[in-house]
Amino acid sequence: MQKSAYAILLRFYLVFMWSMGWAYAVPLCQSQSEQLKFWGGTLMQMLSLQAGFAADMQVASPYNPKSTTFSPSVGAHAGVTYMNPEDTREFDYGWRIKYLFAHSSQLDRNSHYVGAMVYLHPFPNPYHRLSGAIQTHTDCLGVPDGYPTPFSFVIGSGAVIDTSYLGQSVGGYIEVGVALFKWFPINSEILYRVHLYPHNAIETTRHSISIVFNIL
Repeated sequence: MQKSAYAILLRFYLVFMWSMGWAYAVPLCQSQSEQLKFWGGTLMQMLSLQAGFAADMQVASPYNPKSTTFSPSVGAHAGVTYMNPEDTREFDYGWRIKYLFAHSSQLDRNSHYVGAMVYLHPFPNPYHRLSGAIQTHTDCLGVPDGYPTPFSFVIGSGAVIDTSYLGQSVGGYIEVGVALFKWFPINSEILYRVHLYPHNAIETTRHSISIVFNIL
């Protein structure tokens, strides 16, 4: 009988400590916008898959007779999209490391990208309607709540390795663009990318416009 009483007290103590820890871990008043940025934008996207296509623009030559070619791509990236998902911040940022594979059947070229990118989130909260935020209700503090600003800016760079019938070319790339709905597990990006090949006598620079979809 005494042992069962101790067991009951121990159980109540563990439940109490667990509930206190959970109360400290989860804010008492977390807005819908904060939940979207924390759960959908960060935790559910710690590791994401990527698929898309790019329009590559290069100088036409006897080796590359077409000035514009299309390349589908697949890849993966990992990182933290929102470093500070609280609505009290007027600016936030995130970072990701990625690998991307692209293939151009028109030029029989395979491209491997390894790099990193930074996301810049201006006004990442539901207060700024002029930035596209949508207010649907008020939170438990009476503050306007809803969906965060739908766009973010992207800056990235890294290394690229091209392999084709002409051989192998090693270079780098720089990309900038706009990301849409990063707080949702399925989102998209529009990127302008510049490829630089300092040791390639045939093609030293290539430009591309990419549309990619990030999938949980």
